[in-house]
Amino acid sequence: MTPDDRSHHIVRAALDELRAADERAAPAFEHVVRRRPAARAQPIWPRLALAAGVLLGLGVGYRTYVARANRFTVPKDVIALSTWTAPTDVLLEMHVSPLLKQAPQLGASLIDHVTRGELR
Repeated sequence: MTPDDRSHHIVRAALDELRAADERAAPAFEHVVRRRPAARAQPIWPRLALAAGVLLGLGVGYRTYVARANRFTVPKDVIALSTWTAPTDVLLEMHVSPLLKQAPQLGASLIDHVTRGELR
């Protein structure tokens, strides 16, 4: 046996020992096949997008609620002033003569209306 053969047998024996130790430490094949696969790491951006959408919706809802609560209301004094009429409004009314209210009939005389007192 040459020194190369001897070192070859030593290396081979060491590798056989390591293989036997690995086989003893390894789980059985059936156990590995029945095991569930490990959960994959899911990306975080869909969760962040969902959280941002929820926060945005809550912000819009809150802003709408606050805007409704602080909505401008018309004071009762302003409503009372909107129905007020000036005491001099009577002077603005025009007294219209009956001639302007109704037209004379065709063929009728204006003089007849005046003598009967219909035009005042």
